[in-house]
Amino acid sequence: MRETFRATLVLVIVLFFGAAEFCSGRNTSFSCIERERKALLKFKLCFHDPSHMLSSWKGNDCCEWRGVSCDKNSRYVVSLQLKGSTADQPYWYSIGDQQPQLYLIDDIDEIVSSLLKLRYLEHLDMSNNNFSGNLIPPSFGLMKQLRYLNLSYAQFRGRIPSELGNLTRLCVLDLSQYYYGRLKVDGDIQWISRLSSLQRLDMSGVNLSHASSNLFQVLSMLSSLSWLSLSDCNLKISHLPSHNHLFNFTLLGNIQHFDISQNSFHGPIPIFLQNMTSLTFLDMSGVNLSLTSSNLFQVLGMLPSLSWLSLSTCSLNNCHLPSYNHPFNFTLLGNIQHLDLSDNLFQGPMPIFLQNMTSLIVLSLASNQLSGSISNSIWQLSKLESIDLSYNQLNESIPNSIGQLSKLKSINLYANQLSGSIPDSIGQLSKLKSIHLSYNQLNGSIPDSIGQLSKLESMDLSYNQLNGSIPDSIGQLSKLKSMDLYENQLSIPDSIGQLSKLESMDFSGNQLRRVFQIASGNFLS
Repeated sequence: MRETFRATLVLVIVLFFGAAEFCSGRNTSFSCIERERKALLKFKLCFHDPSHMLSSWKGNDCCEWRGVSCDKNSRYVVSLQLKGSTADQPYWYSIGDQQPQLYLIDDIDEIVSSLLKLRYLEHLDMSNNNFSGNLIPPSFGLMKQLRYLNLSYAQFRGRIPSELGNLTRLCVLDLSQYYYGRLKVDGDIQWISRLSSLQRLDMSGVNLSHASSNLFQVLSMLSSLSWLSLSDCNLKISHLPSHNHLFNFTLLGNIQHFDISQNSFHGPIPIFLQNMTSLTFLDMSGVNLSLTSSNLFQVLGMLPSLSWLSLSTCSLNNCHLPSYNHPFNFTLLGNIQHLDLSDNLFQGPMPIFLQNMTSLIVLSLASNQLSGSISNSIWQLSKLESIDLSYNQLNESIPNSIGQLSKLKSINLYANQLSGSIPDSIGQLSKLKSIHLSYNQLNGSIPDSIGQLSKLESMDLSYNQLNGSIPDSIGQLSKLKSMDLYENQLSIPDSIGQLSKLESMDFSGNQLRRVFQIASGNFLS
């Protein structure tokens, strides 16, 4: 009897405290914290929501609302992922042609007032929404529990408040902008040094031209920083540290991703780069390096982990390229997988050092003044998946050795002076998805082997001197979506009608005009 009474008493106590916990809004099984639910509903009222991003924000359990995540035990809101969308950055769902985006219609301070009631919020992503040109409120600095803050491309403007330096637990801060200069930093930038936990910082498009000259000294104090983008920030030469400054260059040694592209300083390659020995990604495109000495690649060769490198549009010329006449260890560049040297001033034969870059997967030398033949050494880069040599003055023929690039997915030789026929070995490129050979002087017939390119999706052979009949094997290209054969001397086989996935094609300017019924529409050629 006593045991039965004791068991009943325990059950009553459990039910009592369970009911009390439910009434207080802290039940771990049924609902979120009531005051947080109300704060989120108040937050929702601050926005116009034409794409119904917040349509699920109703009912008692805010932890089940789209974009809201709660701690599984306490049921406190810990994450708000309310990323809007632009045409090139799809969201996690779409409403027809309407790009999901929130539009601020209330006082920005009301937003922060609601967010401050989410006392355990660690992750906040409001990127790609429309904050109507408001300033970033200094009160954001009161959300000291934040570890992740993304306000990128959200149409804020004006000075970035130094109060963000109070977010000492931040691991990620993204304030990047599409439109340069909407956000800016004036004067002292010392507040960034207080973000002692920061691992990733993106200030692309933020105007730093009036930031103090100790910018990199401040950044070097962030010992955990591994990802840094200062693209298009209007940085000047005075912002870059040199050995004339009292600066410990080794403090930048933990940075792995460094984007300093599209800035206005010019001169020699920044000397501190040679100390960034952990770099795997370096983008300096759009930086005028014309005054850089001939040891450019020697400095880059001292970065043992570097695998992604862009020096596009840097005003580089042949004097900057290493050659076998220089005491240069070419194997130092052997780890680079992505190399972009497009839109520079290189002339003559293709750079000889490329043959030693055996890890290359992506190569672009587009928009230079290269001439002569396509070097056979290129076709020895067995890992190559993409090559772009467009807008040069390359002549002679496409070598038959192109067939050795068994991993090639994309080849672009647009707008050169290539002659001769398309080599039969093209059919060996079994992984090829895109081939662009237009605006050359290619002649002869299209090889029958082209039908072996079973993964081909896009083919442009326009503005050449190709003749004869397109081979019947063309009908085997079951994944082909786009085909341009404009201005050749080709005749067209009936097998074209087998291309059921073809979305666009242009056969005009050839020998034969026919109408084909393909898939659901008529295509005029």
